[in-house]
Amino acid sequence: MGIDTTSWDVIIIHVVTSKLDSETRKMWEHRVGLQAEKSNDDLPTWPQLTEFLETRFRALEMMNQSAPNINRSQHVEKIQHSYQPTKPKSFYSAVQQNKCTMCSGSHNLYQCKQFNHLNPQERSSYVQEQRLCFNCLSPAHSVRGCHQATCCRRCGRRHHTLLHFERQGLTSHHQEPNIENEVKSATENLAASDSETKIVANFAREKLPEHQVLLATASVNVKSNNGSKHIIRALLDQGSMASFVTEATVQLLGLKRVPASGIVSGLGEGETRIKSMVSINLESRHNPEKTVQVNAFVLKSLTSLLPTTQLTEIAWLKGERIPLADPHYNAPGRINILLGAEVYGDIVLSGIIKKADGLIAQNTMFGWVLSGRVRDTKKGTKLVNMHIGVKTVKEDTFLKQFWEMENEPDSVKKQLTREEELCEERFKSTTKRDQNGRYVVRLPFKVEDPRMPIWWFERNSSKKVLSSGEEANK
Repeated sequence: MGIDTTSWDVIIIHVVTSKLDSETRKMWEHRVGLQAEKSNDDLPTWPQLTEFLETRFRALEMMNQSAPNINRSQHVEKIQHSYQPTKPKSFYSAVQQNKCTMCSGSHNLYQCKQFNHLNPQERSSYVQEQRLCFNCLSPAHSVRGCHQATCCRRCGRRHHTLLHFERQGLTSHHQEPNIENEVKSATENLAASDSETKIVANFAREKLPEHQVLLATASVNVKSNNGSKHIIRALLDQGSMASFVTEATVQLLGLKRVPASGIVSGLGEGETRIKSMVSINLESRHNPEKTVQVNAFVLKSLTSLLPTTQLTEIAWLKGERIPLADPHYNAPGRINILLGAEVYGDIVLSGIIKKADGLIAQNTMFGWVLSGRVRDTKKGTKLVNMHIGVKTVKEDTFLKQFWEMENEPDSVKKQLTREEELCEERFKSTTKRDQNGRYVVRLPFKVEDPRMPIWWFERNSSKKVLSSGEEANK
């Protein structure tokens, strides 16, 4: 074809050496370096590589042939010296058939007809007498050693659903006939780890003909990331173990997030995953000097409008002349942040006003908050109560990491080695900017004026050309 193949050695050598094992390739590179020092050859040639491969092949072949000639007695003696006696172990495996502890049938206890005919109290007594696991009804372990992730589907506690029964005193027998209660509870147990949580969310909805319940809300000042002030609406919930903030509020304020993980079930009749948390500083509108720092988990939404409908103003508040935390307490509005019990004690101050109609005014650092039953002439109104609890299995590493990151002193510096210090000094003393605006930096060599062989640069440049061609073919 008339193509000159004399300059193909570099490309062929690169392709062949890339297929070699690491030890052979290391020996080849060492040989090329020695030849470059002795002679003035710029690059290795293909005949040199073939000669090296033949020599390497013969050496490996001779090593394999001489391997079986090792004295067997010496080999056995070495093995005997290095042998350490161990305890014998035996393993036995068998298929275990399920056996009912009540009727001795080939089924589980929860599938037994006799056991299911008993009432929950009798089932619980039987399980206790037989010393069975209250969670999975197994005779092999107790409830403390149970590894089943399931729990009661009615209350979410650590017992079997067949053992669930309502205890006396928990249900009220004096409810009004016009009230319809719908209670939904959800419990989600995460896998055991340092960052896992157990979050319980309970919601109750009632249809009341003439009354409405007012929840404690407050309007507070908060600063965004750029320093501007905003007014957000907060819900004070002593029944919540953690604080929550909406995603829209975090984006509005530009708050810094910290990764977190967890699941809240029951919000909007579904599951909501917690992915991050933020730290937010709340300020009183009446006294800017009163502030509180809140660490809150980020959720897409918290609850619906509170109150659910427009309420009439409370008449006796005009005579009290108290500064209200939420001046628009009777108007439906969105909740931006939920303040849980962890900060509730820091917010509440001394002072309470209780009226006979069931309404309570509580003094807080944000002003007086109103909560309790209020009269509403509109019929068919709906009430939504929300209680959220977060229980950490171990120490709350989310807050710990957040505090450690925020409270790290400025005096902490990375310890540099002597070489790193010299590199930094050389960078500061030799870095300059040319006329085109580009920075010129001198490389920090360990020896002054290092000289590299010419073949090293040409070899690396050919590798770059070859690799760029392979990427283009892909």
